[in-house]
Amino acid sequence: MINRIPKPIFLFASFVVLLALYWPSLNGMPVWDDLSYLFKYDVITKDFSYLTIWQDFSWPMSVSIQKILFSWWGQNYTYYHCFNLLVHFLNAYLLLRLSDFFKFSFSRILFLLFLLHPSNVISVSWMIQLKTLLCFLFAIISFLCLTRAQENKKWYFPSWLCFLLSLLSKSASLPLCVIFFFFSYKKEHKKELLWLIPFFLFSLFAGLRIMESHVTKRALGHLEATQIKPIAAETSSKIQEKVVVKVAVKDVIPVVKNVLPPKPAVVKKNKMILKLENIILTAHYYFWQTLMPLENQPVKGLNYSRPGLIEYFHLIFLTLMIAINWATVANLYLICGYIMMLPFLGIFPAPYMNLAWVSDQHLYLALPFFLCLWLTLLSKWQMKFSGLVPLIFLPLFAYQIRTSALYYQNEVSFYKASLEADALNVPIAYNLAVSYIQQGDINEALNVTNTMVHMADVVPEVRRNRYFSYIYFLDNDLQNMFNKKQK
Repeated sequence: MINRIPKPIFLFASFVVLLALYWPSLNGMPVWDDLSYLFKYDVITKDFSYLTIWQDFSWPMSVSIQKILFSWWGQNYTYYHCFNLLVHFLNAYLLLRLSDFFKFSFSRILFLLFLLHPSNVISVSWMIQLKTLLCFLFAIISFLCLTRAQENKKWYFPSWLCFLLSLLSKSASLPLCVIFFFFSYKKEHKKELLWLIPFFLFSLFAGLRIMESHVTKRALGHLEATQIKPIAAETSSKIQEKVVVKVAVKDVIPVVKNVLPPKPAVVKKNKMILKLENIILTAHYYFWQTLMPLENQPVKGLNYSRPGLIEYFHLIFLTLMIAINWATVANLYLICGYIMMLPFLGIFPAPYMNLAWVSDQHLYLALPFFLCLWLTLLSKWQMKFSGLVPLIFLPLFAYQIRTSALYYQNEVSFYKASLEADALNVPIAYNLAVSYIQQGDINEALNVTNTMVHMADVVPEVRRNRYFSYIYFLDNDLQNMFNKKQK
């Protein structure tokens, strides 16, 4: 039924729905590292050489485009949100084109599920995540060119170029060369596979570049330092004065000189076991988030829990699925989905992955493969209206998008939602408290810091967190300020 709608009308209606669902976030303010890496980043805002960016930066493509956009739009945040939304729609359209090439049975449904999947909200509504959208854009153009290269070898050259640009936008497409090999293996003679060597060379180059780049190492240090919002290192009375007159805080991180209560003894755990547990938890989360995206808070944070019965049942489920669908295209989609997840599962050490190992933008490039898996399994049902079953998910997706888009309106809503996802996330709690202080809401700020300080008495991970000292002494200052008010 959905295939009977004329394509222009179908695409236009889809874009209108997308625009309506994302409307609450289109006027959103910068959140978290939007300021640190975009609107207050000297590389972006000042006369910094593009040549230096391309020589030294690991992701020069996305940085250059962000710099160009800033030169056009400055602090007009709505333009950045709209641009992200347009790139996401273009990505979904190109996915539709690719699925049509493969004669996929549910190509339009795949388009809608990807376009309206709630896990993509973070990539679209978080301005700094343009790099994820660009990475996907160049990657899928590279794939489309590769499909034409089967008939005309000249198409390999734009395919190589777009793949390289994808890697230089973000490293999430590193494993894509393996999927290109899967695609070409049965279609080409062995000698023809030599044309795929540049894809592997580019992946190796990009991987080494990001691991060895001094800019990456410096950025990691900067990222560590900017996990908490800067607040002036002043006395409680001066902070109170700032709250009353609602003056913006200065970009100075407080120097903590006091002595914290002793940390509880750290129970050492075998690193290999810890890594394996994280891999199991992460793989389970991303797989089921595709089908039932019920957790859409912006920052999931670290997971301190151990795999339980559900996670181990998931491993059994995957094993049975692979056995039942052996040598079928469904298994290929499952394998490809996890191949695209490799940079984010914790198997290999990677920059930027030491701070939050679960975040929905990591699912963006793997999502089409997991969606194809579910739709392929559905196609095996011998039911008259089986094609309508995926449409049942769209109302849930729409509701989740509308809810999630509200998180990106300002920093308070962003941090509150993130803290709901991970109540142990110390830097998020600190950022939320500072955001409340900037709004003049001392009571809410104190409630946040006090809750986290008391939680540290129960949960050792909170007290061991490197940022706990910030929230501990901020809580002291706020408590003293509150006591003075009471007097």
